[in-house]
Amino acid sequence: MLISFNQWWRRPLRTRDKIGAVFIGAIGGFWVSLLGRLFIGPMPVSFAALAYWAVGGIIMGIILGILFPRVVSVVLYPFAFLGIGSN
Repeated sequence: MLISFNQWWRRPLRTRDKIGAVFIGAIGGFWVSLLGRLFIGPMPVSFAALAYWAVGGIIMGIILGILFPRVVSVVLYPFAFLGIGSN
């Protein structure tokens, strides 16, 4: 059992950690790119443009999850669960 963040950060990467980072990166990248485009970009925006941004965010999240699994797990974890919860 891990006691601290420092222990988790220094532990060797397992396949489970890498797969989890890829999923967190994909879902978090989707939300970050979609919401970022809506809030920062000019309005109105077409649905096709939002879809392109969302797919690009998913692809970038997967790539970053493969390259930097620990960082993606920490930074994008809150975005991966955006919209999931009770009323």
